[in-house]
Amino acid sequence: MYAEQKHLKGGFSLIEILIVLGIIGLIMAGVVPYVTSKMRQAKVEQARTDITKIASEIELYRLHTGEYPTRLMDLVKQPQGTEGRWNGPYVPGNKEPQDPWGRKYIYRVTPGAEREYELSSYGAKGKGAPKSEWILYRD
Repeated sequence: MYAEQKHLKGGFSLIEILIVLGIIGLIMAGVVPYVTSKMRQAKVEQARTDITKIASEIELYRLHTGEYPTRLMDLVKQPQGTEGRWNGPYVPGNKEPQDPWGRKYIYRVTPGAEREYELSSYGAKGKGAPKSEWILYRD
């Protein structure tokens, strides 16, 4: 009687496991590019938001001191010659603001130009990126 009983083992066959892995692979093939695209887009939007915020802090600095900062670090630490007028720090932290890719924003004073200063980021590709891919401050 005992010899006639069959012992059934639970679990999945190799074919079933391969089918499930294939389905998961197909789902991931569609999801991963979408998610990475959204992450790239979010970094660009973050850089635009940062640039707008920094630009408003630059204008606040100018209102307090009567001049534009010579470098972005002037928003963090008081430069010489601004005693009694500097009301910072204008941006949090102890270092210059960085873009979402971990690089410093580009800031240049341009007196006599259409704008008194330029503020931008090279974007995802970095310094070698064409200017058309830079993220620029536009007021």
